[in-house]
Amino acid sequence: GAGSPHPNPRGAMQAASDADALYRILCCSYSPDAAERRRAEEALLAADRSPAFLAALLRVAAEPRAQAQVRLAAAIQFKNQARRWWAPVGDKFGQGFGDSDKVTARGELLAAVRA
Repeated sequence: GAGSPHPNPRGAMQAASDADALYRILCCSYSPDAAERRRAEEALLAADRSPAFLAALLRVAAEPRAQAQVRLAAAIQFKNQARRWWAPVGDKFGQGFGDSDKVTARGELLAAVRA
């Protein structure tokens, strides 16, 4: 639909670093409309390991005005991203988050804990 998440991977990756756009994508992942849900899931997959994704996920998860299910979805996505890409091993070794992304994520995490 007109309010659908980003239809192309580049737009999805850019949206994933913007907490407001990421919030809308996560909301769409709960849509009763299967096509809208699929587009949201594709946008999240396209954003996998993109710069600033961790920080945006933390901002959504820590936002007290956000819907509880969306905050939970952001927190779960953050956990999964961190587990997969913080210090990857095996065939993904060396492909993880860069130091600048880790510093940004740590700062966001500390800010969320302090709030």
